[in-house]
Order: sequence, then C-alpha cells, then structure tokens
Amino acid sequence: MKPESVVVIQCDIEARRVDRFSAFDLPDKLEIEGCDGTMFSPMFEEVRRQILETRRLIYNTDMFCDDFPKEYPDYPVLWTSYGGEYSEKPPFREVIEIACGTR
Repeated sequence: MKPESVVVIQCDIEARRVDRFSAFDLPDKLEIEGCDGTMFSPMFEEVRRQILETRRLIYNTDMFCDDFPKEYPDYPVLWTSYGGEYSEKPPFREVIEIACGTR
C-alpha cells in the first residue's frame, strides 16, 4: 500500500528540517542538514509536534546513541542502521542492518 504522503524529518541533536511530500512528488535526493551528533528523543518529540497521524516511522541512523524516548511510541518504528557496530539496541521495535560501502 503506497502512502498518501511522506514526512522526512532530519535530526541530529535536534530536529533540523521537516519536509512534506505527496506520494507522487518524492524527490530523488534530499539536501542534508545537521550532522552534529545523535540524539533519538528529539526526533520522537518532533514527530509528536508535527504529525497528527503517524502510521509508521523509519529511523535511519548509525545507532551511536542511547538517548531513547522514555515512552514508547504507539506506532510501528523500524530502525535502519548503517553504522555496523553500535552502542545500544533500541528497547522497542525492529532493527535492520544496511550494508554500506562501495564495490
């Protein structure tokens, strides 16, 4: 099932940028903002502030952080980790490892 819209939130130690797209105008690439470290809780706070009806969250991260929200969200979360080894596994939902590198 294709979503009607997608919200992309860029977050490092704080939410840096929020972009909203319809399912029909997704960009080929995004301009990246931030990269000042990793904190997970600001993303979940921004989701709570910005999005009225969250159906699912895909969180792409290197997982080098243990700042998980105190309350688990009531929507599915899929963590995609591209950093290999990481300090903490999230206390909720699923993690998928993404292979990085060049051939």
